[in-house]
Amino acid sequence: MLVHVYPVTENNNPEKNEIRKQSLRGKVIEVKGGVAVARLDGRLQMRHDFYHKPDGKVVETELLGHVTFEPATGKVRSLRLVTEGATYGGGRFGVAERSE
Repeated sequence: MLVHVYPVTENNNPEKNEIRKQSLRGKVIEVKGGVAVARLDGRLQMRHDFYHKPDGKVVETELLGHVTFEPATGKVRSLRLVTEGATYGGGRFGVAERSE
């Protein structure tokens, strides 16, 4: 999912992105009826070229979100990640990712 965290550019092919650093931590905040909710905190540093040729531009951001899952089976019901303070090429942007 993290390869999709970039601003609107001429290059919309996530396969060309290069994740340089990434981290994602989760902390369970609720368990009810066999379903758990965990808060997610993360960081991302990823090369994303504005056009379809390398230009050295990098996305840097912190991410916040949550995941809903079934601990007994490991099934993920939903995943949400968001950022409002990402930087890229001297500008700022926000993006949201969701599994459904």
